[in-house]
Amino acid sequence: AAVIVARDQDGGTTYVALFQGVIIGVLQVRERHIALLFVLPELQSRGVGRALLRAADAEIKCLSVHASANSVSAYMRYGFMPSGADQLADDGIRFIPMRRA
Repeated sequence: AAVIVARDQDGGTTYVALFQGVIIGVLQVRERHIALLFVLPELQSRGVGRALLRAADAEIKCLSVHASANSVSAYMRYGFMPSGADQLADDGIRFIPMRRA
């Protein structure tokens, strides 16, 4: 949580999905880039991520994301397409850059 707060203080915006007072999803955007999208595993594929993305897009359209290999198909359903080869971040995490028009 402290990392999310620090990113928000440094220009990010965080959206939270709640169900009965429990956080079930989080989307963090910085400069039109999705820095974080998480939905509880048991609630994935039920529209939570899409609702978070719509909320963010209502303020500023999200244009890019560094997707993990297992999340590429989900982002493609949101209109993102791979925009480059697999890359390795400084922290050792592999990602696929994606963009949408």
